[in-house]
Amino acid sequence: MYKLIKKEPFMSGGFDSRELTPHYFIDGNGTEVFIQNVNLNKSIDVWEFENRVQNLEKNNFKYLTFHCPKRDINEFIEWVKENNYTLQIFGTLFERNDIYVDFHGNLWEYSSAFHFRIYDMDLARNIVKEVKSIKRKEYC
Repeated sequence: MYKLIKKEPFMSGGFDSRELTPHYFIDGNGTEVFIQNVNLNKSIDVWEFENRVQNLEKNNFKYLTFHCPKRDINEFIEWVKENNYTLQIFGTLFERNDIYVDFHGNLWEYSSAFHFRIYDMDLARNIVKEVKSIKRKEYC
């Protein structure tokens, strides 16, 4: 069973300083897993976060879709392959830390950004294998 938690708010730095509340879930091993920081004073941020939590729950806490023309990661990969789209990469296609892998970039021909946060490392390894056959273009 997974449990959602939120931590104490903090003030972000910079010229547009605002109060952000970190949100996590507790995984099956009892580990706190970061989802994202949310500005609870801005209704669009709250609405987006609620939709992301629904997406995370639907995907059994294996991955989260931040933005993409396809909400399902496997459907997205198949759609890219079927349409012979090119992945445009800004820095790196996969960014990994100890808890999750961010898979993000843009579709060159479609001009559409995508961002998935993958919490399941088996799924992440599978996605890495799947995208090896997809054309790529580095952003210059």
